[in-house]
Amino acid sequence: MSFLLNTTSIITCPHGGKILCKPFFGGSYLIDGQPVCVKEDNYSIYGCPMPKNQCHSVKWQNDPFGVLIFGRYQVLTNDSVGVCLDHKNSVTGNAVSVVYQTKVSLEYFRDSFKSK
Repeated sequence: MSFLLNTTSIITCPHGGKILCKPFFGGSYLIDGQPVCVKEDNYSIYGCPMPKNQCHSVKWQNDPFGVLIFGRYQVLTNDSVGVCLDHKNSVTGNAVSVVYQTKVSLEYFRDSFKSK
């Protein structure tokens, strides 16, 4: 089961650096009072221990089964695939969702849109 990520989720680069989600539109959807993370948010990586090719940013892949907020912003889940990049945009590995909320699943979120 896939669970939505919010700004309190702990996501890391493959080397243990912390990925921070900075919502770009203020977080219209909240889980536990924190904005849901969407693909289009700003993501930064801090503390990657790699001496060369240090992870710098994340590019999230499109999810054909995902849910869109406002018809255009793809929500992220613990199963979303994020590719970590260094400052030269070279791939350094995949992002890892370590800790995330388990109250709101993608299926529940998707169904709540169908009922409206």
